Amino acid sequence: MDPVTHVLVGITIANFSGSSSSWLNPATVASIVGSLLPDADIVFQLGGDVLYLKHHRGFSHSLVGLSLLSVSAGLFLHQAYNFTPIHVLLLWTFLGCLSHLVIDVLNSYGAQILWPFKRRKFSCGLLTLFDPVITGLLLGGLWGSWLSVRSVSGLVLGYVGFRVVMREMVRTALKQAYAPGAKIAVFPSQLGLLCWDFIIETAEEQIVGYCRWLPRHWETRRRLKRQNENQVINLAKQTKLGQMFCSFSPFVHVFYTQSEDKHIVNFLDLRYFLKNDFMHSATVVFDASLELLDSILHPYHKNRQVRITD
Repeated sequence: MDPVTHVLVGITIANFSGSSSSWLNPATVASIVGSLLPDADIVFQLGGDVLYLKHHRGFSHSLVGLSLLSVSAGLFLHQAYNFTPIHVLLLWTFLGCLSHLVIDVLNSYGAQILWPFKRRKFSCGLLTLFDPVITGLLLGGLWGSWLSVRSVSGLVLGYVGFRVVMREMVRTALKQAYAPGAKIAVFPSQLGLLCWDFIIETAEEQIVGYCRWLPRHWETRRRLKRQNENQVINLAKQTKLGQMFCSFSPFVHVFYTQSEDKHIVNFLDLRYFLKNDFMHSATVVFDASLELLDSILHPYHKNRQVRITD
């Protein structure tokens, strides 16, 4: 989620302390710091796209990480607010961190909440990275005297519940329209609050498209035929890039081509489709003897190239 929304959620949570929102209120400061702290993993961006994509929403977005970050931040804040009991600062810092985790799990990118025990990213797939409805409700609660903090919290929860219902209605319609027995994933779309992206996986193909809830309309963007596993594809999956890419996304399309004396395996992350193409992809190239020649990650655009060495 965007930093502004995280801060607004942090302030809203601090209002449950019974004190007014102010920089003089330790609960407000601790909750705001906590609400932003998990995104400190942005420092990985200094090491390049590969390091950032690999570690973003990992340790700092786990329950273990939140606990450690909360304690560290609480102890630091106690130096400035030494008149406040340390356990109070720890509590509000942790609640701020926890709010960050909950909000990020609600969007399609998810978070590794069980790190280091499980590296899987848990996601509810309900919100986009910026949701104007939630931001508007939070702003109304903070600066509008007509909305209490409990009313705002109820409206936000009601809106999230509405999106759950809307998503399940879309999922049901897709099952009826495409394949009743297929695996279907539905994500919030950047095209609008009533639009959803979807991935349908069958034994024969993977279908990528989007659906508008009202008025009801859906469109197929890509139909990708599955290829049978072969020696080259298996080798590509075992490379450093192949393992990283498949762990990065739960929805990957893999296809094999041969060009003269080269064997080429391509990986596509089906979750993000932008400007008529997939945002993240990768290419692994072998020679005629199946020796690895090149491993290239294409983060954010197919023209961007980051070479990965085994």
